[in-house]
Amino acid sequence: DLGAVQKTSGESKLCGDYFECFRNADGSDMIVISDGMGTGGRAAVDSAMAANLFSTLIRAGLSCEAALKITNSALLAKSKEETLATLDVARLDPYSGQVSLYKAGGAPCFVLRKGRTAVLEQTSLPAGILRDIHFASAQTELTRGDILLMVSDGVLVDDGEWIHKALRSWRGDAQGLAEYICALSESRRGAGRADDITVICAAVHAAEN
Repeated sequence: DLGAVQKTSGESKLCGDYFECFRNADGSDMIVISDGMGTGGRAAVDSAMAANLFSTLIRAGLSCEAALKITNSALLAKSKEETLATLDVARLDPYSGQVSLYKAGGAPCFVLRKGRTAVLEQTSLPAGILRDIHFASAQTELTRGDILLMVSDGVLVDDGEWIHKALRSWRGDAQGLAEYICALSESRRGAGRADDITVICAAVHAAEN
């Protein structure tokens, strides 16, 4: 069960975040979030380019590492000016519950497993800086009742403990949780702090006969 919410920064009509969710040819479910540098039009172009190109390459059968290298090269060649975009990727196997996470500068992920929460965070650089780039990766396994929460860095306020509490107490669907996390983040922002927000929730249910 997937839920997604996106909000632009301030009065801007263009969001500097971009995401894609799709079923891959191997049967896995893919979630891709990209966050362009800054906000507004330029960030929107960079994040859309990064997420779209990466997703297209994955659909064509490339590995995540190979797709990252091509996307990175495209961002480096796009402009003489600095062009940066994060890539935060999750590959979920709906048959085994295995989740593989790949981060190139992405924000931390949050996981609810068997009633307990954890943060999955890896240090990495976004695409568009260096010619040689690699994902930081991690794996986990989800089962019925577990939740994977992916966010852009605009969601993160304070120490993030409020996200853990929200995950542990939530009893609704994935879309409702995404909207709730977004609303909580907006309510906790200080004056003058504005950034684009993307929240994606993946909740695991038992298969129906």
